Amino acid sequence: MNGVHTAWINGLAFAPKTEKYVLSASKDGYMKLWSVEGNCYEVDKFEVTRSKAAVECIATNSTYIFTGTRYVLGFYSSIRAIRLEIIPFSLHILK
Repeated sequence: MNGVHTAWINGLAFAPKTEKYVLSASKDGYMKLWSVEGNCYEVDKFEVTRSKAAVECIATNSTYIFTGTRYVLGFYSSIRAIRLEIIPFSLHILK
């Protein structure tokens, strides 16, 4: 299969507004868009952060795509992954 990730896949989600595409998130720092009609193939790939930090999670709703790395929470619109906003965050552990 062409276009495989080069590290572990941490999550899969259907692309918003369609069941023809699936998104994968990987420790290689990329989110990839796959067609699931007929033979599965890579349609596009998106570098989630410039530092290629591992993409730890991915989720979608009817409109947006959400990704999370250790340092960045990403919001995207549409399956073309146009970045709407990036919000740096830190985890605060309550004792």
